[in-house]
Amino acid sequence: MSRLVTVSRPGEEHIIPLASLDLPHGFSDRELKDAVAVHLKAEPASLAGHQVEHQGDRIVVHDRTGWSDAMVVRFLVWGVTFLFVGTIQGVVQVMPDIRRWIFSTGGAGHMIDPLAHAHVNLVGGVVMVVIAVCYYLLPRTLKRPVYSRRLAHLSLWGMAVGVSMWYLSMVTLGYLEGSMMLAQGIGFHEAKAAYQPWHALGFVIPATVMGIGHWLFIANVYLTVAKRPRG
Repeated sequence: MSRLVTVSRPGEEHIIPLASLDLPHGFSDRELKDAVAVHLKAEPASLAGHQVEHQGDRIVVHDRTGWSDAMVVRFLVWGVTFLFVGTIQGVVQVMPDIRRWIFSTGGAGHMIDPLAHAHVNLVGGVVMVVIAVCYYLLPRTLKRPVYSRRLAHLSLWGMAVGVSMWYLSMVTLGYLEGSMMLAQGIGFHEAKAAYQPWHALGFVIPATVMGIGHWLFIANVYLTVAKRPRG
């Protein structure tokens, strides 16, 4: 059998007259999908990622595969980019002078390593690659598309922007506060106080944006498993 006939662009529709399908009276969703697969000369499994709807005297097949695969690529690109940034930082910060500076500045150096370094590698890199794998496997495992394109986009940008903001905030504040400590001979708490409210905002705003991105992804996964798909 040939592969399922798809539309030219994700989100468009493939329309089949109901009369052209060999369906019993009061047909079930499974019988409908099997009949559509036969009509299109396709394996039933190839309908994974497509939404089949009965609309009066016609059947509408929505191609929902393309956007979710594109989302997989976007998460992978961001994840690999963050891993690359973390790798570069890891190489730079083991240089003796830089390692000494990080250790000598206490809490300020701690913001650079491990806070910035760990987050860009683990939250930015590893987690986003894991999410890409989830968005790839979900429609193929469940035989239906990911619930919401909008939630997927919002989760991507929430995480990408949040991780970027966190990383830049930690590195910038760590460097500025550490330099003040060494130049003025003061402790970390005094340097931190000198950069308020920016110090607090540098934690709160990026963490909030990251958290929103994570929870939107979790919601999209739950709704994909539990409910019918939406746009």
